[in-house]
Amino acid sequence: MKNKYDVIVVGAGPAGLSCAEVLAKGGKSVLVLEKNNEIGPKICAGGLTAKVEKENIISLQDTGKIFYSIKFHFSKICRKFAESEPIVATIDRGKLGKIMLEKTIKSGAEIKTGIKVKEINENSISVNGQEMKYSYLVGADGSNSIVRKFLGIKTEKLLTTLQYTIPQKIQEFEEMEYFFDSRIFNGYFWIFPHKDYTTIGSGYYPKFTHKNHFNFKSSFENWLSSRHIKTTGLQLEGFPINFDYQGYQFGNKFLIGDAGGFASGLTGEGIYFAIVSGKEVGKKIIDLQYNCPGISKILKIKKNHENLLSLVCFFNDLSPNLGFKIVSFLYNLPLFKKIISRIVS
Repeated sequence: MKNKYDVIVVGAGPAGLSCAEVLAKGGKSVLVLEKNNEIGPKICAGGLTAKVEKENIISLQDTGKIFYSIKFHFSKICRKFAESEPIVATIDRGKLGKIMLEKTIKSGAEIKTGIKVKEINENSISVNGQEMKYSYLVGADGSNSIVRKFLGIKTEKLLTTLQYTIPQKIQEFEEMEYFFDSRIFNGYFWIFPHKDYTTIGSGYYPKFTHKNHFNFKSSFENWLSSRHIKTTGLQLEGFPINFDYQGYQFGNKFLIGDAGGFASGLTGEGIYFAIVSGKEVGKKIIDLQYNCPGISKILKIKKNHENLLSLVCFFNDLSPNLGFKIVSFLYNLPLFKKIISRIVS
């Protein structure tokens, strides 16, 4: 590693790698630092909306499984959203990481793994006793970002999630599904089939849950049991999703992906938003006059998601599942179907 780089990127997830690729292709000297020894594998549901292909981010043919429909369960009511073209796909995060890593290496970026950044200074970082200077610093280090903490930005909007990965040899699932029932909590359960396994998890919004003695893990396990989903001997994993966006540029420092709070507070979708924010910030650093239209676009999508989340939770607080009942009723209206289409595709 050199003593100075044009840009140091902390984190080698989809956001950090996409940013580094753009920067290196633009002629910048780039160092990407990843705390894990391997790039790619991460606890993640692995859902990718078809927008990734429309934006030339990744081909859906490189994913594990493609879906033309999604089932939404509102308590005892089920609505199926279907299109003639792919809506969403699932991909193993290890595979996605390898695809993106190869492209980033070819671009000329320098990538180091097994290195955890512990100290950040105004124009340098300290790693393993070595000080490395930067002109720009990019935080792509997830929901618990050290760069975000250095900037003094608090994180108050977090999705809390739990998940099991179920191999097909234990139990096989075919359809992508979401389940909502505010009698349990203001959150959701998901079933995401992959090629060789299925991720089944639950996410909830602590901000919108006011029940006394609420136990997230017990609620999730009870729901799994009610659906006859087999998890004996499997490891329960959890991960936070930061959707508390408070800006992406702070002088010569930037936040992208989950570190910047770019994930959706409604669906938990983060991969597409991470890649777009990474590419846009890369372009911004190359040309400071660039106004990041891609970020404006995903922030608009994100705002629509979270406005719907707030509205549904408001009605659910008035009466259990009232918000979901309203959504289920409106689903039959052509205009509302267009709104749902924009949300999920």
